[in-house]
Amino acid sequence: VEVVKCGEKAIAKLEAHGDQLFQICSQGGNEDIKKSAEIYRKQIEDEIDNIKAKIHSLSDNSVNLCFTGVYSAGKSALINALLGFKILPEDIKSETAKMFRIASPKNGENVRICFDLMNVYTELEWNENDRAFEIAKGPYEQEPLTDIQKTINRVKADRLQQHEQIKKLLDTINASPLSSSEIDVYFPVALDTETLQFTIYDTPGTDSNYLEHQQVLVDALEEQRQSILIFVAAPNKTEGTGNNALLEKIKEAEAKDSKTSIDLGRSLFVINWADSIGSDARIT
Repeated sequence: VEVVKCGEKAIAKLEAHGDQLFQICSQGGNEDIKKSAEIYRKQIEDEIDNIKAKIHSLSDNSVNLCFTGVYSAGKSALINALLGFKILPEDIKSETAKMFRIASPKNGENVRICFDLMNVYTELEWNENDRAFEIAKGPYEQEPLTDIQKTINRVKADRLQQHEQIKKLLDTINASPLSSSEIDVYFPVALDTETLQFTIYDTPGTDSNYLEHQQVLVDALEEQRQSILIFVAAPNKTEGTGNNALLEKIKEAEAKDSKTSIDLGRSLFVINWADSIGSDARIT
């Protein structure tokens, strides 16, 4: 509360100074003075917007968990473990990798998968009566939807559980060259509480040689607000270019967008032993 009051006082003072500079700018006189006043006035307006955004963020009860790391480090497996259900593809080939965002559906909304297909917004929505997904929105042409519809029919016929159907559908979407690089999954996040909601990001490997994947990673980093970065590595991949590449991309994202906020001081470094010690697998 005190921080908000302090911010509001700062805004009031800046607005007063902005009004004074506006009067200078609107009056005749020395052009150099008017030009300098206009520059400072614009800086004041930007600072006011920045303070307002920070005040607004204080009431934001959402936190991003951004999972990063090189390919095959076990990011998706760790996220599935946190969710309590295997919904994300875990054996993703580097050439087909995409970025997944996972968040709980809002009250009254169904579990669903959202993405672009041939640049057309597409939505697969859970139908509780049929216990299966259905295409709620998508391209007018049926051909791009053929593989997705086949998967829907197959998992429905096999009577798979909801999370199993999601995984099969994400496998199909991830492998499709027609789908967008960013996929939103609205599925209950077990970490959520009444006062705090999480959005989980599963990003392409930091060691990707594909420019598209590098850009997807940078775009994901630019979205981070009140974010905890979780870097996942296998025991034999704790060093290398992937780590340095991530730090460079974080700097790039923060330089491009001043609202990007990644606190490296509270980030986590996870060593995933799951693929190394088989049945005795554990994560430290």
